[in-house]
Amino acid sequence: MTLACPTCATENPAGNRFCSNCGTELSASCRRCGAPIPVGARFCPNCGEPVEAEAGPEERKIATVVFIDLVDSTRLGELLDPERLRSILQAYFSLVSTTVQAWGGTVEKFIGDAAVGVFGVPRVREDDAARALSAASEIVGRIGGVAADVQRRHGVDLALRIGVNTGEVITPTEVRPDRPMVTGDAINVAARLQAAAEPGSVLVGERTQHATRTAFAFGEPAELHLKGKEQPVVAYPLIGPIAGAVEAGPARNLQARVVGRDRELSIVETLLDEVVEGRMPRLAMVYGDAGVGKSRLVAEVVARAGTERGDLQVLRGRCPAIGQGVTYWPLAEIVRGACGISLDEAADEAQAKLKTRAGELLSAAGLSATDVEGTIYALATTAGIALPDNPLDRSRPVAVVTELARRWPQFLSACAVAGPVAVVIEDLHWASDQVVAMVERLVSRATGPMLLLATARPTFAEAHPSFASGLSEATSVSLRPLSRAHSTELIADLLAATELPEPMRDQILDTAEGNPLFVEEIVSRLIEAGALRLHEGRWRAEGDGHAVVLPDTINGLLTARIDALPEIERRVLREASVVGRIFWEEPLVNAVGGQQVATELDGLERRGLILMRPTSSLGDNVEYAFKHALIRDVAYAGLPIARRCRAHAAVGAWLAELSHDRPEELAELVAQHYRTALGEGAVLAWPDAGDELAEVRRRARLAFLAGGAAARKRFAIDQAAELHQLAADLATDDDERATALEELGDDYDAGYDGDHSVPAWEQAIALRQTLPDAGAAVPRMAMKAARMGAVRWGGFSTPMEPDAIDRHVETGLAAAPDAATRAWLLMLRAAAGLRWVAFHRTDPVDLEERVRGGEAAAKYARDSGDESLLANALRMVGALLMANEDVARGLEVMKPILAMAPQIADPRERHLMTIETANSFAWSGGQAEAMIPVLEEALLLGRELRVHDLCHSTSTLMNALYLAGRWEEIPGYLDEHIRTFRIDEAGTTCPFALGGFQLGAVVLAQRGEMERAQELAGEMPKSEAPVGLVEGLQAMAANALGDPSSGRSMAERVLATGARNFAEEPPVEMVAMLDALVALEDWDALRAFLPEARRRAAELVLVGPSTDRAEGLAAGAGGDIPRAQELLQAAIAGFEPISPFETARTREALASLNPDHRDELLTEALAAYERLGARPHADRVRALIPA
Repeated sequence: MTLACPTCATENPAGNRFCSNCGTELSASCRRCGAPIPVGARFCPNCGEPVEAEAGPEERKIATVVFIDLVDSTRLGELLDPERLRSILQAYFSLVSTTVQAWGGTVEKFIGDAAVGVFGVPRVREDDAARALSAASEIVGRIGGVAADVQRRHGVDLALRIGVNTGEVITPTEVRPDRPMVTGDAINVAARLQAAAEPGSVLVGERTQHATRTAFAFGEPAELHLKGKEQPVVAYPLIGPIAGAVEAGPARNLQARVVGRDRELSIVETLLDEVVEGRMPRLAMVYGDAGVGKSRLVAEVVARAGTERGDLQVLRGRCPAIGQGVTYWPLAEIVRGACGISLDEAADEAQAKLKTRAGELLSAAGLSATDVEGTIYALATTAGIALPDNPLDRSRPVAVVTELARRWPQFLSACAVAGPVAVVIEDLHWASDQVVAMVERLVSRATGPMLLLATARPTFAEAHPSFASGLSEATSVSLRPLSRAHSTELIADLLAATELPEPMRDQILDTAEGNPLFVEEIVSRLIEAGALRLHEGRWRAEGDGHAVVLPDTINGLLTARIDALPEIERRVLREASVVGRIFWEEPLVNAVGGQQVATELDGLERRGLILMRPTSSLGDNVEYAFKHALIRDVAYAGLPIARRCRAHAAVGAWLAELSHDRPEELAELVAQHYRTALGEGAVLAWPDAGDELAEVRRRARLAFLAGGAAARKRFAIDQAAELHQLAADLATDDDERATALEELGDDYDAGYDGDHSVPAWEQAIALRQTLPDAGAAVPRMAMKAARMGAVRWGGFSTPMEPDAIDRHVETGLAAAPDAATRAWLLMLRAAAGLRWVAFHRTDPVDLEERVRGGEAAAKYARDSGDESLLANALRMVGALLMANEDVARGLEVMKPILAMAPQIADPRERHLMTIETANSFAWSGGQAEAMIPVLEEALLLGRELRVHDLCHSTSTLMNALYLAGRWEEIPGYLDEHIRTFRIDEAGTTCPFALGGFQLGAVVLAQRGEMERAQELAGEMPKSEAPVGLVEGLQAMAANALGDPSSGRSMAERVLATGARNFAEEPPVEMVAMLDALVALEDWDALRAFLPEARRRAAELVLVGPSTDRAEGLAAGAGGDIPRAQELLQAAIAGFEPISPFETARTREALASLNPDHRDELLTEALAAYERLGARPHADRVRALIPA
């Protein structure tokens, strides 16, 4: 007698106390008294407690269940003597048992007068479903003879019903009489189908029907509401086998040349030629179903090109099936490959290789030292390699994404300097959204001869319908199934021109339906099954092929191949599937209890299920890959859920240990393994919920924290939030939960989501405040919450109340913050004042107190060298003063910002700070001309950021160009603004993005393009921004279009709000109101408005001279010519340094009141109008000047 080891399954002699292979203790203990249990004992020799047999290894399989039951058997029992009944049942059971076994099934059990037959356990055959239906048909056909005999001998009718269903079951790897052979819902459904069938008929489940539809005929389907099933079950009455149909049934890796892809190869190779000749990047997307040959086509292109072009560089990245949880995995593989970095390399070695090899490459390409350093930091962030002083570690995630989008094109462009580059990214359908977006940016932003080759299944195009739609550099190649002739050619290549019997060849062709992988796997299976044998160097078919049975699906075929493997090879293959498409030997050794698996891996490679890769990403560890993702998927599907959970936990622990000094690199991957480990099936994997599960949960919580932080850093916000929520769910105390909640708040903050970030921080603050040592956490989180409400208020569906912002500031200041956090809180005290302005409410805090807070923050920032804090503090104080009508002081405070902005690390913060400050100096400081180069440079940065940032840039630049009178430059930027706005999801809530439409309409109307101006003003979507700048610009546009009545009503609507919403919004409604009242000649209303205009003149540089002009025209209309002339002269003096257009308008107005200088004033006005391209105005003035 032998005893199987529970760890590695090795059979040990009965006397062994420990496993001879792995050392696991073999002797069991009594669960009641703890006494040793002898091998084979059924009861404890010490206390008599029954001994439960240890559950052996289990696996998941697809099985087909045949449930047979007699009709009205209870009545038979009433009518017949027990001995007669037993005689009838014996004949019935004999028929059922012999028929099921004859078709290759196993009789699982007899239940009363019901019998259960199973096909697919213990051995899977590709045609199990067809065998089950054949058995059911035969039973129905043969029961007639038994029924006739029963009628003749006993005078009773005998009939049966059968239900057949296919589905997943769990089964022990070793079938034993004391354990159920199969467990699963497939059995229950088969029983319900049997109960619903008509007497003498077979009712078949949908999955069984689908697998056998070419060999069996079925009646019309019906939806059945079966007991215990929430959803209807589709069932088909079985009619019988189709006469002459091929019966389903029995794959080896063989290599063949690429067949039937000449056109597709030509397309991609032509693209590569164009790349080399034109020295410009191109994208080739290769689409196709699984197994159709995408990877094979790409490999062929690369191999041919490498032969023809000795200088071709190939960079490869793969999107693993778990890839949507691993943000930049394929790009990280490219970095490691380009720099020769192994996954198990020490951190200092990885850092040194990255800096040295990437630095040499980038420097050789002519990049500046700043760009070299920035690109190396970006590559390190992508690959998760920690570099000291990496500024991206301190940047907001959105800024990290922006920086990666700038630097990766630089990196690949540098690679292309040395020669043409082929960048291969496989399985893009499994990629994260960040990788998909990066692929588009690489093609549009990189330079030099680079061909980006990406493979994807058709589902990718469905999930990303707009992918590469705007790229003229992109080409798609769709691989369709091979033609019958090309499939025949492929078979000939695989078998070295062996002549197959026609029936065998036709069956292969009919079944594979042009899928190359399917063809290869079928041929391999035929070899393994002995239907093809190697004889004197050539393959020979055994027989004529009529008896060969082939599967309907590639999954069925692969399942059969895997099931036919020796048990240890099958186990190794399935354990490898947990690691992923790429795997190594070490975790497999651990999984099978320490037993070496090199022999099994060699066997699997010989069978063509896996491949040994020529290089390894794990140093000296040999790297393997599943030949195809489908093989990995089928192998994985065979693992019981409980085993999957344990295996994923083990792989997660192995990966974490592997990268212990480079934790960020694999953090997301480790987290995903633990996520699967604790998902469905964890209760089965660790049923006692003891110490082992507690340790797994502890490791998982730490993995989720690290993985979430890594995902957030790469702007995979949804992924980060999911992992940190899982960490919170696994917390065992308030400290752990508060830690996870703070991380969760940071995730949502990175995604500009105040609705979710602030509640998470508030929960964490409340938990921390109950702990004896809250430390720096409370003030830090209070600062984050206040910053979200005061600075990032656009991230709320309903903005945070200003008093709530003040409460967060006070909470933070009261919690003894460190110096840096205290400075940020003081800056936010100033920023909170702007929110009271935005809400049009009286601020309960004195203005000077808020200003002092901002100034204190600025002093700390200067002393500590924190440029970001300094710029924010100056901006908030300056804006707060401007919003409170102290414009001159506010502008003075903000003066240093533009000089220090280039030193702000976060590009989005740098961009926003620059354009907002420049906009203020243009509208309120009268320095539009000086701000144009600043805004032009900001526009270059804006084009590399989000589309909304670009809308901000184009809008503010057009403002400055309008004021400075450089109108001829505006149309190009206006077109860019409109194009960008159309893809900007946040556009309708932003006054600057919307305002671009109206300012554009003003310029077009003044230049005489009235129809286009009217269209543009009407094109603007309905504004969702607070009433303010948009309506003010609409009023200006209405005036320019000759509708001062509408201009007046729009301006009045803004003025009725009582104040500006934001300091950054110029109060253009003041100018629009003055112009409208003049145009309407409503002098009384104008005189009533003049005091308000004069009071607020400092807020907008145009308001003072516009007020002088309006009052002068009113004086002229009233006959006070001297006063009119005086005011108009003052208006000209005010307009001259700030607006050529308004200066010309005022000179034209003065000419009508000053006959002595009329022609001179008109001539000067005409010259200005002509320079501006203001055709209607020029035409009007030209007509007034004597010839």
